[in-house]
Amino acid sequence: GGFYSTFAYISEARRMGLRILPADVNHSEQHYTGGNGAIRVGFMQLKGLGSAAVQAILAARQQGGLFRDFDDFVTRAQPEPVTLEILIKGGAFDALTGTENRPQLLWRALRQRAAPNVREQKRSAGQTTLFDAPKAPAAAPVLPPFQQQEMWRQEIETLGFLLSRHPLTLYRDRIRAKRLVAGKDLPKYAGKRVRTLGWFVTGKLVNSKAGEPMEFISFEDTTAIYETTFFPKAYDRFCHLLARSRPFLLSGKVEKEYDAITLTVDHVELV
Repeated sequence: GGFYSTFAYISEARRMGLRILPADVNHSEQHYTGGNGAIRVGFMQLKGLGSAAVQAILAARQQGGLFRDFDDFVTRAQPEPVTLEILIKGGAFDALTGTENRPQLLWRALRQRAAPNVREQKRSAGQTTLFDAPKAPAAAPVLPPFQQQEMWRQEIETLGFLLSRHPLTLYRDRIRAKRLVAGKDLPKYAGKRVRTLGWFVTGKLVNSKAGEPMEFISFEDTTAIYETTFFPKAYDRFCHLLARSRPFLLSGKVEKEYDAITLTVDHVELV
């Protein structure tokens, strides 16, 4: 909550040296938890995971202890197939003992999704038996693990941001040869022009004294969150580029007023 996004707080925690742990069916609670130099993602962060599903997981864990494996989870928590898909893509089964990878677990979740339809057809035809009760789906075929890019895509899909690493690290090869000033070093360049790398965090659109639109934007790199100002001329020229969830190369003058450091941006490039 607050002014910054969850992603910004996670980034700041990582800069402070805290370990960021993914959601885990055996260790996550509803909300984020912390301890021993680490922060654990809570179930609430997984998009589409309803409160009823979360409570069922927590209740099953409290009553029967930690889940032994995927089958044990399915049997005890009785999740809907869509819940399984969210948990799998969010990495919540990655630490469970077993040999099945995410593609295999997703195969089993999709297989379970089809199972209720089969049971309903049998029920309508009067063919149901005790053996048709819901149970853990059959073992999956041998499937190759997902490529790293697909794992990252699933993180963004389920969490809303990249958790396992800062997204700016994916662009290192593109910016390696560029002379950039790190966010944490901007105070050393007060009164000077610099070029820096920035990931959009949040912004506040206002009007100048003349009634023209301008914006105050917080950016971050892997070293710090820093503040920028886009006066009307720069805002008019670059506002169409200022989308979230992408990096920018920002050029401008570092301004210092009292103890506040701001980068007055006059040029923006896409990375």
